[in-house]
Amino acid sequence: MKIGTRAFGLVAATVMATLMLGVAGAGAAQFKADTYTANITGEQLGTGTGGGGGESGTILSFEGQMTECGSAGFAGELKAASTQLSVGQIGVGCTAFGFMTAHLATNGCTYRLNIGSGSVDNYSGTVDIVCPAEAKMVLTSESCEIQIGSQNGLSTVSYENLTKESPKKLRVVFNVSGFTYTKTKDGLLCPLNGTGVATDGKLVGSTKVFATSGGTATGLRIE
Repeated sequence: MKIGTRAFGLVAATVMATLMLGVAGAGAAQFKADTYTANITGEQLGTGTGGGGGESGTILSFEGQMTECGSAGFAGELKAASTQLSVGQIGVGCTAFGFMTAHLATNGCTYRLNIGSGSVDNYSGTVDIVCPAEAKMVLTSESCEIQIGSQNGLSTVSYENLTKESPKKLRVVFNVSGFTYTKTKDGLLCPLNGTGVATDGKLVGSTKVFATSGGTATGLRIE
C-alpha cells in the first residue's frame, strides 16, 4: 500500500512528537534513595539569620517581623523515585518577633518539595503547603496568632547533592517569599498591623536532608 507524501509527513511528525515526549519524561529529575522505603529526616544547618555567610536557621517572616524556629527539622518518607517529596515539620518551638515565645502547630500540614530546573548536583524548584481539609498551620504566641493554609508553587527552593557525604545527602535551602497568611489575633504588644489576610510571608532556612531504611543510613540524591 502506498502512502502519500502528506500522510507520510503526518505520521513522521507524530512519531517524532511521541519520541520527544518520552525523552522529556525520562529526563525529569527525581528524588532518589539507594534503598526503599526511605525514611527522610532534615536537620537545620544553622541558627539565626545566617549573617556573615553562615547557614541560617528556619525563619518565618510576617510584615517583615521575623520568627525564628531554632530547633525545626523535617521528617517524611520516600517509597520510590519521585519528582516530589513531602515532609512534615518537627521541633517547632519558636521565638516570635525577637521577644515572644511561640509555637507552630502544623495540624497535619506538610511541605511538598518540587524539583524544577537544574543539572548534575544543583537544582531549583518550588514548595507547596499541603493541609488536610479545613486545617491550617497555626503560629501562636502570648498575644499574636497567625494561620497558614494550603498553597502551591511557592518559590524558590534550592537543592544540592552533597556528593562528598557517605552515603549521599541533600542540602535544601528555602528562600520563599510571598506566601499568604491570616492574622487572627493582634493583642497587647503584638507587633502585627491588625488582623486580616496578608501576602508578604517569607520562609528561609538551610537544611541537611538524609535517609535511612530499616534503621540503616542510605543514600539520598536528585538525578
